[in-house]
Amino acid sequence: MIKKHFIFVFALALVSFPIFAEVKTVEQNDRTQIYEQDDVYRQLELFSTALSYVLNNYYKDLTKEKLEKLMGEAIKGMLEGLDDRYSFYQSEISRKREQEDLFYAKFGGLGIRILPSPDGFVNIVQPMDGTPAMKAGLRSGDKIIKVDGKSIENWSMDNVVYILRGEVGTKVIITIIRTGQDTPFDVTITRDIINFPSIKHTMIGDQIGYILISNFTAETLSEMKQSLDKLKSDGLRALILDLRNNTGGMLTSAVDVSNAFIPNGVIVSTDGKLDRFDSEYRAKEGNLLCSMDMPLVVLVNYNSASGSEIVAGAIKDHKRGKIIGEKTFGKGIVQQRFPLDESRAVSITVSTYKTPNGTCLNEELLFNLGLELQNDLDAHNMSENLRQQFKDNKISLSQDAVVSVKTKGFRWQIKDNTNSYTVKKEEGTLGVYQGGVEPDIEVEQPTDLFEGSDSEENIKMLTKLYEGEYVDKFVYGYLDKHQDQSAEEQLKSLLTNIPDLMKTLADNGIKLNERIITMYVRRTFSATKNIPNIDLENDLQLAKAIEEVKKLIGM
Repeated sequence: MIKKHFIFVFALALVSFPIFAEVKTVEQNDRTQIYEQDDVYRQLELFSTALSYVLNNYYKDLTKEKLEKLMGEAIKGMLEGLDDRYSFYQSEISRKREQEDLFYAKFGGLGIRILPSPDGFVNIVQPMDGTPAMKAGLRSGDKIIKVDGKSIENWSMDNVVYILRGEVGTKVIITIIRTGQDTPFDVTITRDIINFPSIKHTMIGDQIGYILISNFTAETLSEMKQSLDKLKSDGLRALILDLRNNTGGMLTSAVDVSNAFIPNGVIVSTDGKLDRFDSEYRAKEGNLLCSMDMPLVVLVNYNSASGSEIVAGAIKDHKRGKIIGEKTFGKGIVQQRFPLDESRAVSITVSTYKTPNGTCLNEELLFNLGLELQNDLDAHNMSENLRQQFKDNKISLSQDAVVSVKTKGFRWQIKDNTNSYTVKKEEGTLGVYQGGVEPDIEVEQPTDLFEGSDSEENIKMLTKLYEGEYVDKFVYGYLDKHQDQSAEEQLKSLLTNIPDLMKTLADNGIKLNERIITMYVRRTFSATKNIPNIDLENDLQLAKAIEEVKKLIGM
């Protein structure tokens, strides 16, 4: 058993580290004052006393491994107390996974991108094409509330990712809440190797190039060079850069991609409490990959975050291209890894990103509204009560201000001339936020493919569709027999033969709209070819981008 005197030595060792803070009173209440160094000493004493009780009184002897786990959980809990879901304790496994994501882009998992939800759970940004998540029928906007029966409420993003991943071939059960469906439901998914490039490209017609960047890795710039070279050889005259559902990655990669379109000037800057975390990232001469006379349109949506917001913000402020889509997520924070030893670290938010014009990218809470206003928001009603609550918080909305519903019962947007505010339903209140990149042309993308229909029944039909692998068999079977055809010919024939697939589905008791089936055939085909899915019937934002590009090149 570890002796008690060791604990007090341990406590002294802890407090011997320099912990300094500028002390200034914000309000008279002690709880709202900036801490003093003596406050730190008192809290450390409490911690060392609690640890002493555990080590000296717990009924079992603790191993070194168990002690290490106790301390790791203590550090994890401390960071969770910041109420910042981006600051976290990084274990040895976490650091290894980060390398897999950013440097190797290969790991075992489900194939989804996630972002935190204000209510403490996580939202699925996008199931990646061809992955277990897509085959299981997960959708953008689905909310994960449990994993293997355990609630993930208020878990850090790091912990959620950790529990979702596992050995290839193992199963995980996730509990989903889906818009339009009152009852949560379980989805069982078999983990698989997720191996994907960060960039896909294609030509749309004879002159318009399209590049999709899914995330920013160490290979992204190299992949983009190759994509641009190929597009130029195919007759590129204008470019669409798609950053939708891109939740970020490496800062240096996002800066390099921005530099490919911007020859000089500031790309992004950081602003923190301490001067040492204030930086300015500028474009470097000679790194331009796309000539300045090349028309450029950038696609973004609410799930564009972090690195993708840096690129979109820089292109917008430099007036290098036109931004089309929806206001971005507003995750403009800088994290610093502080090593604890050779294998573990803490990741702490140290500053925020600013665009070249000085606009803060990070979404900030301005104030809260009463829950009684939710009915007005869902009804697109800019009521006097709503206006008054904004006015009470020193924001006067004009008569032209309008409410739009982004996710009914959860997220809304209020636009007022050049300003916009995001309202999110949180525990017991409605939070009003501002931040992110505003598009030059706003285009909303329909998210409910089953609007006006029986969602419960459609979920059952989709489950039968995936379990029977009907779309996979339809697509893969055709490709195996027609390998001599070009990709264009293969897709054209597949779409022509969809009535045959619809008959097969009907014979097996599966009743789904042909538009839905067509969408899944396109997605599955694109995944097999590792090419972008160009679906202008359902992708209104891309259709608008093509329309704008054609104006720029006189088509």
